[in-house]
Amino acid sequence: MLQRDMCSLPPNTLPTTSVSTTSLSPPPGQEDKTLVAATLLALETGDLTPLIKEELKYTIQSRRVSEGKKELRVGFKPPQPCQLTAEEIERVERRREQNRLAAQKFRRKQKTQSDVHVKRIQKLEVANTRLREELRSLREEKNQLFYRWTSHMSVCPARLDYQRPDTPGHVLNQSTSGVDVT
Repeated sequence: MLQRDMCSLPPNTLPTTSVSTTSLSPPPGQEDKTLVAATLLALETGDLTPLIKEELKYTIQSRRVSEGKKELRVGFKPPQPCQLTAEEIERVERRREQNRLAAQKFRRKQKTQSDVHVKRIQKLEVANTRLREELRSLREEKNQLFYRWTSHMSVCPARLDYQRPDTPGHVLNQSTSGVDVT
């Protein structure tokens, strides 16, 4: 709301604050300069924070003076970065080193596990290829044996009633010739 009022002011006029500067005992011209600087900064940037801070300072000071308390010197300083002690710096470095070593150990473990899995996969692929080849050769052998058996049965004097060996419930029935084929 205050910002809207400030925007509607003519450019050469300054907004007034509700705090009377006469009730304060400022060093000669110091608070007036800070208030004018805060007002100009607020007008330039559109940010009312500096002006509000100065107004709060004056309000607090005027209340303290009216209550008979001594005047406070309030200043807004930017926060200083915290300086670590040598012990804290050493602790941070030690944690970083531990973290670095743990990360290296984890990457080595992952690589080892990956290598183990790759080798296992290669062994299983080789075994699978070998088993497929064995299955193919057994099927081929079965087909050759079946062909020989059917050829033999076509010329064999002891005719047997038979079912194809790869059908379920396959049983050889012996004919009346008395020849044992099993």
